This record gives sequence, C-alpha cells and structure tokens, in this order.
Amino acid sequence: MQLIITNAHAVLKDRLLEHATLFIKDGIIQNISTEAQVALNPGMKVNDEVIDVKGMLLLPGMIDLHSDAIEKEIEPRPGTNFPVELAITQLEKRLVSQGFTSVFHSISFAGGEGVRDDGIAQTIIRHLKKRACSVIRNLVHLRYEITNFESLTLVKELLNSRAVDLFSIMDHSPGQGQYQTMADYADYVRKTYHFAESRIQGIAAERLRRRRQITPEFLEDLIKIATKSNIPTASHDDDTIEKVDWEKQTGIRISEFPINMETAAQAAKHRMDVVVGAPNIARGVSHNGNLAAIELIKAGYANIICSDYYPGSMLFAVFKTAREIGSLIEAVKMVSWYPAAALGQDLKIGSIDIGKLADLIVVAPCGEYPMVKKTFIQGKLVYSGDFWNENAQAEVS
Repeated sequence: MQLIITNAHAVLKDRLLEHATLFIKDGIIQNISTEAQVALNPGMKVNDEVIDVKGMLLLPGMIDLHSDAIEKEIEPRPGTNFPVELAITQLEKRLVSQGFTSVFHSISFAGGEGVRDDGIAQTIIRHLKKRACSVIRNLVHLRYEITNFESLTLVKELLNSRAVDLFSIMDHSPGQGQYQTMADYADYVRKTYHFAESRIQGIAAERLRRRRQITPEFLEDLIKIATKSNIPTASHDDDTIEKVDWEKQTGIRISEFPINMETAAQAAKHRMDVVVGAPNIARGVSHNGNLAAIELIKAGYANIICSDYYPGSMLFAVFKTAREIGSLIEAVKMVSWYPAAALGQDLKIGSIDIGKLADLIVVAPCGEYPMVKKTFIQGKLVYSGDFWNENAQAEVS
C-alpha cells in the first residue's frame, strides 16, 4: 500500500511545485508528480491511502539543532521537577504539532543546579536514548561548559560511547561571549539558576579562575574525541575573529549564536554553518540585547535557524524570514536542508526528494501566523490538526 499526498503546493529545495502529488512507500518518497489528479497517475492502486491537502503548503519536516525546551518541560518552575519520561512524552506531542520531525535536545553539562545539574543531564540523555515509543526523532545535543571540570570524565564517556548526536563547547564565564560585563553575567546567573545574590559574585570569581586554567589543547582533545566518534561539533556565542579561526583549525564546523557581525562573517568565510535563534527573529531582537538574527541572515552570514528556548517561534520565524529575504524556498531550507547537510544527513532527510524519508508537514498560512495541519515522519501520520478549520474558527469567534 502506498500513501499518496495530492494537491499540494510543495516547497522543494530548488523550486515551488504547484498541484504536486507525492507517492510514498515504506516511508520513502518514491515519486513526485505534477499531475493535479491522482487518477491520472498509473501508479495508483485500489488500496492506496490518498490524502488531499487542498492546495496547502507541503514542507520538509523541521530539523532543530538546538532546543532547550526539555529543560522547561522538566522544571516549569524553579525547584519544581517532573519525571523525565513524562516531560519528554508531553513535549513530543507539542513538537509534532509545531512541525518538528528531528529535534536535538540541548542537554547542558554546566555544573549548575536544577535541570543543569550533571546528574539530571545524564538522566535526560539516558531516557532520550532508551525510548521505545518516540513520536519524533529525539537526538542529543550535548552542551559542555568548559569550566565544568567535574563532568569532564562523564562527557568523554558519553562521546566515546556515541550517546551524543551533536557536541558543542560553551563558555558562560563573565568578560566574554554573551556576558561582556559582570552585570550581564550576574543577570544570567540570577535568571538561569535562581541563586541568591550573595552567591553570584563567588560563582563569577570561580568561573574566571577556572577559565584561566583552560588551554587550547584541553579543548582540542575533546573535539578530537567527538570527531573520532563521527559526532558533529559546534561552538557557542563566538565573539572574536580569532576564536572562529581557532575553531575552523580545530575542526568545529558549526557556529551557534555569534555575538557580532564580524565573527559571523568570519565563520561564513570559513564555510562554517552559522546558527541563529527563531525567538530572536520572531521578536526582532535578542533577549540579551545582542545582534538581531535577521540581520545576519540578510547579510548572508547565517544559514540555519533553531528554536533555541521557544519552539513555538520556529515556523513563524521561517515565514518572517521568507518575507525579509524574498524567498520561501531559502527560508525553509534554513530549518531543513542546511541543518541536515551540517550533520551529514542530507542524503536521508532535509528536503522533499525522491529516495528520501517522507518527513513532511502540511502548513496552512492562517494569516500572519502559519499553522501545521499535518505532520508525517517516515510516511506515517503522527499529527493531524484537521479539527482546526475555518468553520470551527468562526464558531469560536
């Protein structure tokens, strides 16, 4: 039996295809036809399942390289934790309704408290890897705070055992990166860890002391371990050209959230993938007062959009970006084709192509805020929002 999706306005990686029909078997796209009527295609069989999407947009499923959502799902309020398995299950339901098919959950080994405690971080990874009934592809983005020496052995074990799908190094100490001043850093610690004011200065001093002990060789050793295990590597909050040059030389290929235009330009010059946050695009400004992400995209320095701390902003950010740059195709590639290519997965996922997995989303424009109507993963319908239609909307209003 085939799944046939017909009457779609399909966004391919090189063109828009109106009245498209996709033929899917065993989770793989077998054929893409431009015929408006399924009956005209001789490949159709009596038992095939046919879904008419009535001219709505058909996009590749979104691939999210950096999602912090699991943290808020586990700990929605400071000190109030829910079971990890419950949190993942509920989060998956929301993510498929928002158009995500592959999600790299950002798990921070930061030596902090709450969900950024190293023990809890390890528990989250274990649950993500052992799930038997996942709806989406749950993948692990391990974020290592370079001043967290206590978790170094554990992080190396996770890398060597290939329990990690993406590895990034980050430095949240004051005086660089996002936190150029002590006031910036104090505000970050206050909001993230909810520490008492009396602790913040001591934490800052300890972070600075530890950072002085870090050598390039220390970080290069970690990158080599990840590379040996075929794990893509990324940096976080790049703020200098020199740092980007070192990353390129070391083998890091992804730059997340560069702080300024110069470092983003240098990363693009080195043909690194540059990641920006959908919340920044949706709001038009960084939550930390840093660079506006859309400016990096318009300059040609950023090519990947991630959900960062708010998954609900992702699809809206795609369409807003499309308006800003004048290309829906290019904007869609920033959440599908480019992430897949950055991970070396572009032969399997990331675009609507014959021979690729049928990870697809059906999207209705719905004014300024697009809405996901259906989500397919490997040709299986995992979400349907057909209950939301114009008549229902009129009745509610």
